[in-house]
Amino acid sequence: MDNKHKKVLELFEKLGVAEDQVFALKEHVISLETEVTKLEEATKDPKTRESALRKNLVAARKKTFDLEESSRDALDKETVVANGLRDQVKVLKKKVTTLVFHVLLDVTFYNGAKSFRWKGFLDT
Repeated sequence: MDNKHKKVLELFEKLGVAEDQVFALKEHVISLETEVTKLEEATKDPKTRESALRKNLVAARKKTFDLEESSRDALDKETVVANGLRDQVKVLKKKVTTLVFHVLLDVTFYNGAKSFRWKGFLDT
């Protein structure tokens, strides 16, 4: 039950990250649509076109940087989760190897007379 609970929590965290990214992208799309409207209006007057383009370029650069930063943060979170899971797998592999070794020793030295101890399995 613990593994399923952990997986559900991990999926919930990933869902939260994905929702944040979708929300940021929706905001970015809305702002781009606004900029397109402004640009269309600016093309009607050639004098204001250049100044509007410069303003929009600065705004677009800032929004692009913010979007890249949020994506980088999400990737960093995923990397931390992956590293944590990798460490857990290493620990569990060591435990399984130790348990297999103990079972083989029990069978070898006691000729199978000693049964597997669940108590020892749960304590390790």
